[in-house]
Amino acid sequence: MVQAANLKPHLTERKIQFVDLNRDELVRVKLKANYSGLGRLWLPRTVLDSDFVVSIAQDKDTSLGGGHPEPEEHVRHRARNEVRMAKESAALARN
Repeated sequence: MVQAANLKPHLTERKIQFVDLNRDELVRVKLKANYSGLGRLWLPRTVLDSDFVVSIAQDKDTSLGGGHPEPEEHVRHRARNEVRMAKESAALARN
């Protein structure tokens, strides 16, 4: 995805580390609540070690590599939406 969206130069320039969570080390974590009945989940270590995570779902009808006319702008737009929702969620949690 990083290569397809031509993000590598931007990440390097800004000294931002990219981790493919599909290939990250997994850690078994006990759930604090057991609403799902699972008891435990396997989560990527990077997620557990992070203060903030932005998850960008890929559209089903496009691919970041070639289906979207401006893949970089598409990723930036999705990231802005995720950050906005995280800020709104944090504000609601404080109230």
